[in-house]
Amino acid sequence: MTAHETAPPSQPAETRRRSDYLDALRGFAALLVVFSHTSNEGISILPFFNTYGSGLLGVWLFFVLSAFLLTERLVAEFSTGGAGAVRPALIRYGIHRVLRIFPLYSLVVLGHAIAARAGWGIDLGCVDFRTWGETPWKYFWKHLLLLEGRGEVFWTIP
Repeated sequence: MTAHETAPPSQPAETRRRSDYLDALRGFAALLVVFSHTSNEGISILPFFNTYGSGLLGVWLFFVLSAFLLTERLVAEFSTGGAGAVRPALIRYGIHRVLRIFPLYSLVVLGHAIAARAGWGIDLGCVDFRTWGETPWKYFWKHLLLLEGRGEVFWTIP
């Protein structure tokens, strides 16, 4: 939950505080992923702690906490607005999620397709441009339409 997604002031301070703690745990989960990726590349950010392979746990924890926090926000909106607030709240939620995620995702997929088409033999560890081969635009459209998620990064969106 980002700064603009915090619990509304109408919610009790205890609920806002709980969300802050869960946000902190979500931040820890994201750090696990970063530490795991650096460890996979032989870079040890925490020399006393081997983080190799901890990224999957971080991803799972991040996804579960994100789903819980987003659902908690929706439930709070439903309970204050009554039965008539469900549909508008779900529509707002869907629009907000799409506008928050899809534009950047589209740019990254486009950049990936351009790099593949240009023949750049770049392997960033988690995304290998060479995997798109001779037909990067086919994969571009499949990814953009959420029909496919190649690589260790793109699978999270579809």
